[in-house]
Amino acid sequence: MKYRSLPLVAVLVAAAGCAPAPATHVVAIRDLTFAPAVVEAAVGDTIVWENHDLFPHTATVGGAAGWNTGLIPADSSRSAVARRPGTFNYVCQVHPTMVGKVVVR
Repeated sequence: MKYRSLPLVAVLVAAAGCAPAPATHVVAIRDLTFAPAVVEAAVGDTIVWENHDLFPHTATVGGAAGWNTGLIPADSSRSAVARRPGTFNYVCQVHPTMVGKVVVR
C-alpha cells in the first residue's frame, strides 16, 4: 500500500526538473544594424550584443523596465537579462537610426 504513491512522486520529481534552462540570444552589431532586429526571449534569458563595427554602440531601452548596455566598444560585447515580460524597443544612443526589439514572454 505505501508504494502506490511512488509513481506519482517520480512524476512530480521529473516535472520539477523539466523547466528549461535560461537561453542566450546573440545580436550581432554590424554595418550600423542589429541582427536579428527582433529577438524573442523568455524571462531569465540573456541577450548579448556583439559589436563587429569599428566604432562603439549601445543597446538602450528607456524607462524603469529598460536597460542600457553602456558603450559597447568595437570587438566587444555587453549583455542584459530579460527580467519581465513585454515588448522592448531599443536604440543605439550613438546612432539613433539603429533600432531593435526584444519580445519577452
